[in-house]
Amino acid sequence: MSSAETSSLKTQSVVPRIERPSISLLGLEPTRAALEFGSHAIARSSRGVKADGHPVIIFPGMATGRISVSPLRRYCENLGYAASDRGWGLNAGPQGDIDRWLAELAAHTADMLAPFDQSATLIG
Repeated sequence: MSSAETSSLKTQSVVPRIERPSISLLGLEPTRAALEFGSHAIARSSRGVKADGHPVIIFPGMATGRISVSPLRRYCENLGYAASDRGWGLNAGPQGDIDRWLAELAAHTADMLAPFDQSATLIG
């Protein structure tokens, strides 16, 4: 087998053929989005058990920030929790020395919880 044939086989085996989604799936997208929006509105309007007001800190997922956790934060507040996000903006993960980063995170979390006498719930 020549080197040109070997190179051709490698290229063919590495690049899979990806099919385009059907046009019917594209047509269903507005309906799916409307149903998802409606289910979110129903869940938001339904009231759960009233909370005791203890603090809740919501940590955003990797590469997300306060906007991504705002629906959960509002839901917790509507239930009666003292909810907040971690207040550091975009979650870029640990930066530099991990032990120092964790110590800073722990100190920041303790500062956020200092005004409260109750135990806290951490979500994230």
